[in-house]
Amino acid sequence: MVGSQRVALEITCIVMLVLDMIWYMFINVTSAIKNIPSEIKEVGAIFGFKGIHRITHLIIPSILPAIVTGSILSWGTGWNTIIFSEYLPSTEPGVPAVSIPGLGSLLDQSIYTYGNIIVLLFLLVIICIIVLSMEGLIWRRLIKRFEKYKIEVG
Repeated sequence: MVGSQRVALEITCIVMLVLDMIWYMFINVTSAIKNIPSEIKEVGAIFGFKGIHRITHLIIPSILPAIVTGSILSWGTGWNTIIFSEYLPSTEPGVPAVSIPGLGSLLDQSIYTYGNIIVLLFLLVIICIIVLSMEGLIWRRLIKRFEKYKIEVG
């Protein structure tokens, strides 16, 4: 597969990924903004936070935990989407499946095309290593760093 067909598939994968991931961030951030306690808003009014100061000193610190949570959910969903979108089988008889290089197409080809369970298990181990590394190196640190901004309501 070369030329415009490959570019079209790459663009399709990117669009699918963005449309799938954006909703977790959007819902988490809008929910966090909506649920900023009135006490914090009142303190901001007392200190005269308006415009950019209101955003940087009140809104952003209040929504940081939601941004991290939304990022984790988006990243996990993105993994599922990208693995799915790398291999698009055809429903029409005689039309070959279209794929781009990546873990998704390798996973599919390792078992369905080649019947090689060892390669499949190796790819799953690679995915586990990547996911656990991201969790340990990025997400856990971000959660710990922004825990101080968590707002308890109730």
